[in-house]
Parts: sequence; C-alpha cells; structure tokens
Amino acid sequence: MGELEAVNMLLKAIGMSPVNSLEESHPDVETARSTLHRVRKSVQQRGWWFNIDYNVTYTPDNVGHIDIPSFIYNVVPLEPTYVMRGSKLYDTENNTYVFTDDVIISTQVKILEWADMHETLQDYCAYYAAAQYVREELEDTAKEDSFKADAGIAMLQLRDLDLEAGQYNVFDNARVARARGGVRPYNLGRN
Repeated sequence: MGELEAVNMLLKAIGMSPVNSLEESHPDVETARSTLHRVRKSVQQRGWWFNIDYNVTYTPDNVGHIDIPSFIYNVVPLEPTYVMRGSKLYDTENNTYVFTDDVIISTQVKILEWADMHETLQDYCAYYAAAQYVREELEDTAKEDSFKADAGIAMLQLRDLDLEAGQYNVFDNARVARARGGVRPYNLGRN
C-alpha cells in the first residue's frame, strides 16, 4: 500500500474525498499524514527483522564525536558503557562524548520511510492510523473498532512474519549469554 493510498483511506474513513497528491495543501491531508507518520514511527521503535541492523561501525568525526543519524531510534553498542544521548554517542565510564577509536554497534533500530517498510507493516500502520484518525475527527467508536480489528489482523500477520524471518531463540538474550559464559551475577560461595 502506498502512502497516498493510506492517506486516502484515512480521508475516506472520515467521509472526505480522496486526493491525487500528498502535496495538496488541505488541512485534512496534513492531519492524515501526521497521524500516519506518528503511527509509522511508533510501531517501528520495537524493531522488526527488516529495520534492525547488526554490527554497524561508527567512526568519530574530526573532534571525536560520534553522531547518530536522526533516522536511528536506538543503538546497542558492544561496549555496555556507551549509550545514546540525544543524537550523539556518550561514554558513561569516562563521562565524555569524545571517542578516539571506531565504535561497533551490535544492533541499531532504524525508522524507515513509508516506501521502505514491509507491506504488512504498511497495512497495520494504515489501519491503526485510520482508527486513531476516526477517534480524533469523528469520535465514531463503531468505525474505530472496525479499523482496530483490521489492524489487529495485520499485526498478527506481521508478528508471524517477524518470528519466521527473525529466527529468534532464548540463547540470543544477553543474560543467557553471560550465564552460559560462566559469569556469576552473585557470589554464591561455590567453586
């Protein structure tokens, strides 16, 4: 589903005529796009198989800062004392934003543009945004519930695809990796 098609679905949900372009200067088009973008960003923050990058290397700029692009929602560096603060990487152990070496990010969640999202996520975003849009504009709970039901079906399909593509297992968890590596979280007095 294209973004124009999704916006037109939202407009139709409140009884408005469809538009031929996303650039039309109509207040309902702007409100529909805003709702759609809010939902698009919110849903992707979780991280899905198609918007998570692994083992990404960041190089410090000429003053030693590592800027995180605005389309990156979250980063998990290999070094646990490195965190994302605002749009920069920060070293909590040394209390500095300055890095001298490259930093490897084990995982990062990227907020994709509409066209780059998986089609099932586009469907979910469109239906869920339509439910929110109807609630905000019409306060029609029956229509809202109908769109929520369609969004629920799309979410089930999306989660099924995520489980299939992600091939997740319990051993991918950081706590399990530490436990299997022989690191004891507590001194239990055993050898």
